[in-house]
Amino acid sequence: MKRKKMVKWFIWLWILLLLANGALIIISPSFLTAVGQGLVVEDDLNDADVIIVFGGGEGVERVKYAVDLYEKGYAKRIMLSGGMGHALTSVPWAVRMKEQLVTMGIPEQNVYVDDRAESTYDNAKNAVNFMKEHGWKTGIIVTSPYHMKRSLSILYRITKKERAPIKWYHSSSTYSSFMVTQWWKDRWMRKIVVEEYMKLLAYKLKYMY
Repeated sequence: MKRKKMVKWFIWLWILLLLANGALIIISPSFLTAVGQGLVVEDDLNDADVIIVFGGGEGVERVKYAVDLYEKGYAKRIMLSGGMGHALTSVPWAVRMKEQLVTMGIPEQNVYVDDRAESTYDNAKNAVNFMKEHGWKTGIIVTSPYHMKRSLSILYRITKKERAPIKWYHSSSTYSSFMVTQWWKDRWMRKIVVEEYMKLLAYKLKYMY
């Protein structure tokens, strides 16, 4: 079984290398759409103890969507997770996102900051620890559509390993520029898709096999 899974992931890697080298003209749009859709995971939302935003690319878009959920009453608290992120700034993602939240009218006392997460693994690990420390049982993960598959893969594994009694919901930012049906037509989106599958493969090889 493990060997079959390994073969599957290496096939995906081969396909992605083709995509990265511009071999898109020989691949059908329906297949490319399925490749993009493979990164996106949708869920039915429910009220939760907290909304947790994973920082990184499209941080502004993720925060705007978290505010939408907050204002619709899905949760009364927002946690922002993200470290330095960019070498060009000395301000952690979480701090920058908090400034944006407060500017948008979210009470500062309802905002929690994790400014130590330097990777998606850190985002997930710190989120689980944060929930356990506060005794909260339900959380909504917010990130970009292309980032959701990897985020949840890591989050669920850590939650299970920690035996944490947490129910996770998730919702991708609707403000994201990522388009499942058009990603191969844009250089930034092509780069994102290839990188996400490469990181997923690396994660699977490191933790699953």
